[in-house]
Amino acid sequence: MIWPPLELAGSSSRAVADLTFWTVLTLAAAAFPVRTARRSTVGVFIAPVLASAFLAGPATGALVSLVGTLELREIRGEIPWYGTLYNHASAVVAAIVAGATYALLTGSTPPGDIGTLAAALLGG
Repeated sequence: MIWPPLELAGSSSRAVADLTFWTVLTLAAAAFPVRTARRSTVGVFIAPVLASAFLAGPATGALVSLVGTLELREIRGEIPWYGTLYNHASAVVAAIVAGATYALLTGSTPPGDIGTLAAALLGG
């Protein structure tokens, strides 16, 4: 299944735990961007977003990237609303495409062999 439903209602506390873990990890990664030698900043939030999309499915990856990429600059109003909308939408689309590609290439098998590594490289 390419887009497994995210079971958040009652029966699956595992799905809630996965979503919470990956969202908190992504928020932490987004809070500490890397400054390069040329004074630009690079966000490193994509690693936990991809991990959540590969391990828990594209739906989880989409929700994690939607919430987890929130930055203080957005809360303070330093970025216009359309910039915030674009940034979050591009992260969500990337998570969905990467998670779906990974699921298609691996058949949603758990990671651990060279085939799933190749699928992760192609998906991400």
